[in-house]
Amino acid sequence: MQMKPENSWSSILESDWHNLMVLCRALEGSVPKLTDWSPLLVLANRTMVTPALASALEGQWNIPAEVSDFLYHIAERTSSRNDRMREQLIEVVSALSAVGVTPLLIKGAAFLAAEERLRLNRLSTDLDVLVPLHAAAQARDILQSIGYTAPHASAARPAGLTFERSSDVGEVDLHYRLRSFEDWPDFVKIAPFCSRIDLEGAEALLPSPTLQAAILIAHDQLQERDYWRGLIDLRHLVDLRAVFATYGPLDQSTLDAFFFSRRAKRALATQLQTYAKLFVAEFSFEPSSWADIQCKRRFYQIKRPRTRGLLTVATLLIDPPALLGRKRHLEAARERAQYLRRMFSGKKPVKV
Repeated sequence: MQMKPENSWSSILESDWHNLMVLCRALEGSVPKLTDWSPLLVLANRTMVTPALASALEGQWNIPAEVSDFLYHIAERTSSRNDRMREQLIEVVSALSAVGVTPLLIKGAAFLAAEERLRLNRLSTDLDVLVPLHAAAQARDILQSIGYTAPHASAARPAGLTFERSSDVGEVDLHYRLRSFEDWPDFVKIAPFCSRIDLEGAEALLPSPTLQAAILIAHDQLQERDYWRGLIDLRHLVDLRAVFATYGPLDQSTLDAFFFSRRAKRALATQLQTYAKLFVAEFSFEPSSWADIQCKRRFYQIKRPRTRGLLTVATLLIDPPALLGRKRHLEAARERAQYLRRMFSGKKPVKV
C-alpha cells in the first residue's frame, strides 16, 4: 500500500496559515513555542517584518540563542540601513528646500522623518516624496544636479518619476499625484492634512498619522489591487500597528476626505477588519458585512491559493475598480487593459 507523504501539499498550505497566525502573535511580543523556528523566520523575511519581530521579542529570555542572534543581526543591519536612508532623505529635502520647494514625505520617507521609535523597526526600501505639480520640473532638475538619474524618464508617467544613484541604498520616487487614491490627489489636496517639520535645518511636510495610515491602506487596497486580489501586505499592517500604538485612533474626517466613494470605503473597511482579525484591534470602526466576507475570502485563499483567480473575477464583477470607467488620467485602453491583466499576475513575494 502506498502511504501518503507526511508533508503533503495541503498540509504545507495549512502550515502557511498557521505560521502567519503565529507570526502575528510574535509581533505582539508573545514568544512562540516552537521546536523549529525556520518556517516562521522564512515568512518574516519574505514579508519584510523581521526587524519588527526583532523589536517585539527583544529581551525575551526563552528564545533559542541562534534565533536571538539572528534577530539581533537583522535589527543592527536594519538600523544601519535606515541611518543611510535618512541621510539620503535629508540630502534630498535640503536640496529641494534650498530652491524653495517644500517636499511632502509619504510612506517610508515619512517613517524615516518621524520619531525614532517608528523608524527603528521598519525596513525602508525607497524614499517617496511628493511635490507640487508646478515645481515638478524644478524638482527633477535639482535631483539630477546632486547626481540622480531617471532611467525611465522617457516613459509617460503622469504621477511621477523614479530616480536612482549608484552610491545610495534606495531609490527616490518623486510624485506629483498619489495613484493610491481613486481621484489621484495632488499636493494641494494633501498638504492641509500635514504638518511642517524641521529635518536637520530643511523644511518638509509630514502627513498626519491618519493620513499616513490612509496612504498605506490605499496603496495596498487600490493601487496594488489587494482589495480585488485578496492579498495581504503584512509589513504595512505592522506599519499601521505602529501608527495606532503611537498616535491612537484614526481621524474619521480625514478618512472620509480620501475614501469618499462607496468602493473605497469598502476597501478601507476590508483592510481595517483584516488588521483587527490578525492583531488586537486598537481602534473602533463600523463593522461591514462585505468587509467581513472579504476577510474570510483572504484567509480562505491563503490555504487554497488556486482559488485566487476565480475569487478575483467574482470580486471584479461585484465591485469593479473605478479605473474601468475613468478616462481622466489613464485614457489609453492599453493602460486599462494592463491594469486588469495585473489583477491575475503572480503575487509579490512580500504578500500572503
